[in-house]
Order: sequence, then C-alpha cells, then structure tokens
Amino acid sequence: MSQLLEEVVRVYRSNFGPLVTIFALVQVPLILFQEVVGRLMPDSPAGGAPFGAGDVFLGLVFLGAWVLGTGLMVGALSVALATQYIQPRIEVRTAYEAAWRRLGSMVGALLLVMLIAGGLALPFFGVMLTALGDGQVPGAATGFLILGLPLLGLGVYLFISWSMAGYAAVLEGKTPRPSLGRSRELVRGQWWRVFGIFLVLLLVVGGIGASTNAILNVILQGFLAELAQILVSLVLEPIIYVGWFVLYTDLRARKEGYAFLTMAQELRVVLRGSA
Repeated sequence: MSQLLEEVVRVYRSNFGPLVTIFALVQVPLILFQEVVGRLMPDSPAGGAPFGAGDVFLGLVFLGAWVLGTGLMVGALSVALATQYIQPRIEVRTAYEAAWRRLGSMVGALLLVMLIAGGLALPFFGVMLTALGDGQVPGAATGFLILGLPLLGLGVYLFISWSMAGYAAVLEGKTPRPSLGRSRELVRGQWWRVFGIFLVLLLVVGGIGASTNAILNVILQGFLAELAQILVSLVLEPIIYVGWFVLYTDLRARKEGYAFLTMAQELRVVLRGSA
C-alpha cells in the first residue's frame, strides 16, 4: 500500500495545476448552483407539510446537474491521469473533449451505482433517522440491526465492487452494464484491499481538510471562512480521484500485466473519439 500511496502523491504533485483546474471547472458551478437552490428551497416545510412541486423540481434539477457534472469531471480526470503517464503535459480542454464523447457511458454507469448500491443504503438511514427523530433510540438500534445494517453492508460491497466502472467506461469504451461487470472482475479477490485503500484515502484527505478548516475558522469569519473551505476542498478532493485511478491501473497490472503500451493504445482511441 505504501508504494501505491507514494505514487498517488507523486502524480498529484506533478500535475497539481491541471488536475485542480479540471476538478474546479465542474465543482465551482455546482457549488454556486447548490447555493442558489438552497436559498430558493425552505429549510423545512411549514407545518410539517410535504415539499411543494417546485421544491421537488429544483431538487431534481440539481441532482441531474450533479450527475452530469460529476460524470464529465471524472471522465476528464480519467483521461488526464492516463495522459500524464504517456505525454509530457495534460491539456485540460482535450481531457474534457474526450470525456464528453464518453459521457453517456460514464453517466449511465454512475447512475446504476447510485440507484443500486446507494438505494440499498437508504432503508438504513431512513430507519435510523425516523427512530431517532421520534426519540426511540432502542428502536433505532433494533432497526439498524434487523433491516438497515445488512442492506448497508450489501450497498458498500457493491459500491466497492463497481468502483472502477467509470474508468472502464471512459478508458476501455465499455457501456454502462458491462462497465460494472468489468469493475467487479478487477476488484474480485482484492475487495478488502480496495476497501482499505479507499478508507485510508478518505481518512487522510478528510483529516487534513478538517484540520485545515478548523484553523481557518479561527482566523477567518463569515464569507471568507466559507470561501476558504471551498478552496481547501478544491485542492484536496482531487487526491481521492488520483488515488482511485492509480488503484485502477494497479489492479489491471496485477491481473493483466497492464503496461504503458496498452494504456497508450487505449488513450489513443479515446482521444480520437473512436469506439
């Protein structure tokens, strides 16, 4: 694991500017859009009434924008990270153009993971929030054990198993369903290792981010503090995507002898826009 993490640091440090730019080009508009949607929607419906049709519509529009934007961003990062192994520099525009051509497959794979793996986790959170909201902590524990925990575990299992689907869609030209199968094939026999590396990346990036934000909140107040937190997330979060890509190449190298020549051939197809 140490060698893999060292490679993550090297790739991120060597390509800091282009990677953060690719990430920010999608994340900044999404953050601004989220702020607008948040101001238009009430924090909670008056009198406990359900949200209105307009609020639901705004929520769905934001969700759609997030799915499309995230799919495009992850696709562009995938192309950029593959490019940096083959060519001396990353072209942000070229990465986005290539990702755009594979956007349908990327978004399709993302939606399948969200709907299936994410959907399995919803009953867990629903049971816990309902029980805790009613002050029924024992009920929350019972619901957690009986209903929520097994479904949450299955959701996590599928999420990790399908976590390489985006790279398979963009770099290998897989359509959504085959990309899930391709990901599961790569992760098979390595599930706990993939889960552990993912957990380490989240803890390290999250820990650095939380510590930095805590210091900034002491120094800055109000809008400046919020702006600083956004900048911290723009700088740190690409590390997770770098780590995921390095892990993808590592899995292929272990199982298929994946080498730079194969990567260059696949990247050439992606950049040409061929199937």
